[in-house]
Amino acid sequence: MLPNLSDYHRPETPEAALDLLRQAGAAALAGGTSLLATPDDDVRSVVDLQALGWRAIQAQPGRLRLGSLVTLTDLETSPVVMGAAGDLLRQAARHAGPNTHRNVATLGGLVAGRPAVSELLAALLVLGAQVELAGPSASVVPLEDYLSQAPGGLLCALLVPWPGAGSGAAEAIGRTPADAPIVHVAAWVGPGGARLAAGGVGRHVTRLAAVETALALAPGDQATAAAAAAVLEPPADFRGSTEYRRAMISVLVRRVLAAAAGLEA
Repeated sequence: MLPNLSDYHRPETPEAALDLLRQAGAAALAGGTSLLATPDDDVRSVVDLQALGWRAIQAQPGRLRLGSLVTLTDLETSPVVMGAAGDLLRQAARHAGPNTHRNVATLGGLVAGRPAVSELLAALLVLGAQVELAGPSASVVPLEDYLSQAPGGLLCALLVPWPGAGSGAAEAIGRTPADAPIVHVAAWVGPGGARLAAGGVGRHVTRLAAVETALALAPGDQATAAAAAAVLEPPADFRGSTEYRRAMISVLVRRVLAAAAGLEA
């Protein structure tokens, strides 16, 4: 699917990888599920990141560190992740496609791709994940900022704070249980309030700021929170109109808040 590909590189340092990626026609290769499946006449060289060794899942003080080359199967099966944050992360990874996809797709590739629909990205957003970038100007930025901007550096890890007290829930609506969601919502409700994120409502998965504000003013009021989703203007496509998506987001907001509170919607 890359008809003009002529060069393959496997750098061993982030600096070398970045130098190669700055060249015209270069593309990063992690799991390859997106790069190799998408026709692209402009790609002339691939920079394989696997030698950088970013495939560890570590429990660190106050947070979980997920290397960007961790596969979605690694995330789903890791004993470190199992049960963390009410099992929200593991369950979201499990819904990220068939096992043939999860076995090779990487967490970093998913995040860098900024898909419009990803239950795993929504879970990471509500848990307050940050993106660790390697390179000359190494930095850590909130995942929410990374998705909406284009910061420099090479994504080397996701940092997920241990959420402490609280509970999470996620709901999705698709044409079939095995299909990619048309829309989906994740929530984490703790002592500091509620955080919600949704996919299928814009160019990438995003926090539901209006819903969070409504809940801050009226904690536990599912009806008010669901109504706040009416400000969304999701794009329409063959799978659902703007009106349908907006209505379903309101339904899912009510469901996830009820589930997180241990109630029925």
